[in-house]
Amino acid sequence: ILGLTLQGDQLLAGANLGLRGRRFGRIGYGFGTFQVTDAYRGWKQDLTSDVRTKHTEVIGTASWLTTANTRTTDFLRHKGQAKQIFRLFSVGYKDEHERNLFRTDTSNRLIAGSYEFHEWETFLQSPDTFKNKWRIAGGQRWDRALRGGLLTESARATSYSVGFDLARDPRKRLNASFTYRRLDIPDSTLTLQKPENTYLARIDHDLTVLKGAAVFDLFYEFGSGLEQRREYIYVLVPSGQGLYVWIDYNGDGVKDLNEFELANFTYEANYLRVFVPSNDYIRSFSNQFSTALDLRPAMVGQVLRHGFASCGSENLIGRCGECDEPVPVRREGHEPDVVCLLGAQYVLLRPHQPQVEH
Repeated sequence: ILGLTLQGDQLLAGANLGLRGRRFGRIGYGFGTFQVTDAYRGWKQDLTSDVRTKHTEVIGTASWLTTANTRTTDFLRHKGQAKQIFRLFSVGYKDEHERNLFRTDTSNRLIAGSYEFHEWETFLQSPDTFKNKWRIAGGQRWDRALRGGLLTESARATSYSVGFDLARDPRKRLNASFTYRRLDIPDSTLTLQKPENTYLARIDHDLTVLKGAAVFDLFYEFGSGLEQRREYIYVLVPSGQGLYVWIDYNGDGVKDLNEFELANFTYEANYLRVFVPSNDYIRSFSNQFSTALDLRPAMVGQVLRHGFASCGSENLIGRCGECDEPVPVRREGHEPDVVCLLGAQYVLLRPHQPQVEH
């Protein structure tokens, strides 16, 4: 135990109880204690759930730890998810909660280190077995911080999201999502965060052609948020080691920010520009677009080897099995006269060289 010297008799004990079923899953409960005579007492309880039936899932963990020595602690945490599965969709709820309380052994007032947060979300989504997936969700998180011996709400965030992933055809995949988040600050004295009202949208598309010989990827993202305003100052450095020079245009002897400019000569450069953070935030907008084409030579060779198809037959004139066009064809004992490349997009004709018998 950090910061605590334990002397005396010690007791460590625990017990676990569980229930398991083939079609039901399992649940479990555990209890443990650690005690040191006249120095420390701790008790912990655990609860686990992994219940999975054909249409219902309840999965989660929970623990509660209390201790008593020179100060008392009360730590409670749980994280879980419940989901009901239907034929065309699933609906569920998940949350995470954590509360950590510290008190002296002579007072019920909370002391430094105490906090609490709770985050929850409800969702409606496609079943996990679907290849084309979609999801709609909404939730909230609130935080509580210490003020005056009590926990007071310091921040509250609300978010909504929607997205889909079309992956039925592995050669063509399209993924898109949109998230909106609003952050409210009930008490600005308890946190350095600022109120926010942001969104983020993303599109990702993959296309594989020519049996994997070429892969095309497109990505686009745009959003809004808050960005810390940056201020800058110019710092004097030895001559020749900077980038900027100060020119006193108005002759007042004051180094105004608009009087610094890039030096034309190295010996004049005796100032560097340094950015410093500020306590102000400004609204920002961002856009990101990228595209890539991945060519795989090894796959190209494989496609060429398997993509060439003979279109010949035993007749002098016939139809190509790929392009359904009249073409000259192979005669017995000769190489093919017509070759179709990549689905008959290209047709190669090679005239016969007649053989003369003497």
